[in-house]
Amino acid sequence: MTKQSLPSMDDMETLRVASVDDVMLPKEIVELMKGSGANVFYEVVKHCPVAISITDLHANIVYVNKSFVDVTGYNMDEVLGKNESILSNNNTPALVYEALWKQLQLKRPWSGNLVNKRKDGSEYLAELTVSPVLNENDEVIHYLGMHRDVSKMHSLQSQVQNQKSLIESVVNSSPVATILLDNTAEAVLKNEAYSDLEVELQNSPLSEVLSAFGMSFEKCFQMYQEQGKVSDGLEFSIHTGGIDEKWFACSGQVISVDDDSTHGFFKKKTRDYLLLTITDTTKIHRQQMKSYLNTIKELMVEEEYIQGLHETFNGVIHQVERPINMLSAAVSMLERRASDTNDEDPVLIAMKEALDAGQEALESLYDLVPNREYSTRVPVNLNQLIREVLSITSDMLIASGVEVDWQPVKKIPFVIGVENQLRSVVKNLLENAVESMNIAKSSNRKINIKTEFHKETVVLEIQDTGPGVPKDLEVKIFEPFFSTKPPGKGYRGMGLAMVQEVINDHQGTIHLDQESFLGCKFIIQLPKAA
Repeated sequence: MTKQSLPSMDDMETLRVASVDDVMLPKEIVELMKGSGANVFYEVVKHCPVAISITDLHANIVYVNKSFVDVTGYNMDEVLGKNESILSNNNTPALVYEALWKQLQLKRPWSGNLVNKRKDGSEYLAELTVSPVLNENDEVIHYLGMHRDVSKMHSLQSQVQNQKSLIESVVNSSPVATILLDNTAEAVLKNEAYSDLEVELQNSPLSEVLSAFGMSFEKCFQMYQEQGKVSDGLEFSIHTGGIDEKWFACSGQVISVDDDSTHGFFKKKTRDYLLLTITDTTKIHRQQMKSYLNTIKELMVEEEYIQGLHETFNGVIHQVERPINMLSAAVSMLERRASDTNDEDPVLIAMKEALDAGQEALESLYDLVPNREYSTRVPVNLNQLIREVLSITSDMLIASGVEVDWQPVKKIPFVIGVENQLRSVVKNLLENAVESMNIAKSSNRKINIKTEFHKETVVLEIQDTGPGVPKDLEVKIFEPFFSTKPPGKGYRGMGLAMVQEVINDHQGTIHLDQESFLGCKFIIQLPKAA
């Protein structure tokens, strides 16, 4: 085909290629072509780097440019008069061609991808745009096709997508919760384990991590950029209700990647992201806690043994002191009478000897009372201490059919104290509550435990559903050897006395809440650590 087969310059003003905007060829361009010594339009099409073909209304080829020859492998004389279908490949679905012709029949251009076949039979992916060529009467007289080989681009895109899918599959299959954040804390990527953790915690794991870091996200990001790291296995715990607690280890790393924005095309820039990995270490901590609780049990058994000895000896001393005091009073009275008569009374002499022997025995009993070893006072997390006691006494609570409703305040300041003594206080109050409900044969068997923080005071409330304490006994129950429980059942009446002694020693207070409508409610107040 020759140049003369193309539309003439005189027709250029009336011919137009249908496009989205259906724009006429500018007259300035037409004038430029008319005045040029060479056929500008023809030369532009001929040397265009995009494969161009012009067909009649039956898709028979009337013109192809050099790029068409280079892409398809067909010479010009091999395709002129042939149908465009010589490039067709069976891999392209028929629906694609139907959509193409439907658009052309509506005088609209069509763009899409086809799998074409070269002269040598090899396949390539063609990115094709076909537009109707219209005359001055808005009639279609030709079809203009432009396509390019995008096989390599498609292959690269597929490789990138496959690599992305592979990475996402690997990340999602990881049991470690992972999230990638930009510098505004927006999630760029998070795996399924992280999403599951969000559901489990009913809160953002990121907020829990930042709470453990004790800083804002911006500060956290800045610290890494300045110092090179955020955290290497920082551990934190989350209370999930009851005595359950989950532990996690979080590690952070800032990753720098090339900026893919247009602004960074010539001038390379980097963009920083924060990668956080959160590992569930609850199982490990529970194993450690089990070993730790066994140690605590041994310490508490020793503490209870010493406490038992104290109660026993104090009980004996209490019983011995009473007759000795009576004997001392009688001796004093007889001595006053003897001084009036100046007679030596043999009864008085015998009573003095008995008094001396009794006081000597009492001194021996005092010496037998075991001394408490001095214990170092340390910062104590009351929530953690209660959790430990509940774990230790869980078998007893379950065997008694007691339900525990624990409502700890989420953030609680430390108190300064002796851990084992404070554990004994909580354990004693729990056992006291269970015994009260057992004696009363309460059908509703529940213990409510609550911690709060008011200004400078940490508050612990323990309430049972037992029979409660009469108002006239609310002070007396803290006296040594007093008990509201049935006599002869092994109740020594020293438990609450010990509790009050320990609380007083920690500069705290304990009292009964008589405003409570349910059972017995003890309220303990301890000063927070300075």
